[in-house]
Amino acid sequence: MVDTSDRERLADNQAFRDFKKILLQAVAILEAERSRDKKDAAHKEPPFKDLFASLSTAPLLQKIEAAAQRGEKASSVLPLVEDFSIDFEKNVAQIERRLIYYSRLATIGVIAAMLLHEIRNHTFTLGRLLRAVRKLVE
Repeated sequence: MVDTSDRERLADNQAFRDFKKILLQAVAILEAERSRDKKDAAHKEPPFKDLFASLSTAPLLQKIEAAAQRGEKASSVLPLVEDFSIDFEKNVAQIERRLIYYSRLATIGVIAAMLLHEIRNHTFTLGRLLRAVRKLVE
C-alpha cells in the first residue's frame, strides 16, 4: 500500500483494493452480528437505571416490616429473604452480561484505532523511505 502525496489516503492500487475488500468484509460481519443482537428480543437493553434500582433492599425491608406488623415469626420471613436473594443474583448476572457486552464493543473500537494507527505509521515510514530512495535515484 502506498500513501498519496497529501498523506490523506492510500493510493488506489491492487493492494489497497484487497485491503479495502477485507476491511469491508470484516465490517459486514460485525454489522450482521450487531444487527442480529438488536433483533434478538432477549437482547433488548433496559436502561442502566433499571438494573441498579433492582439492587435496592427497600422492597425486602417493606415486606419484612409488613410481616413483623402482622406478628409473623422469623421462619415466615425467611422465604422473603430467599426470594430476594434469588432476584438479586439474577440482577447481578444480568449486569455482568451487559458489562461484558459493552466491554467487547469497546475492545473492538480500541482494536480498530490501534490497527489504523499502525497502518498509518507504516505507510508513512514507507512513504518516507520511497521518497528518500527516489532522491537517491535521481
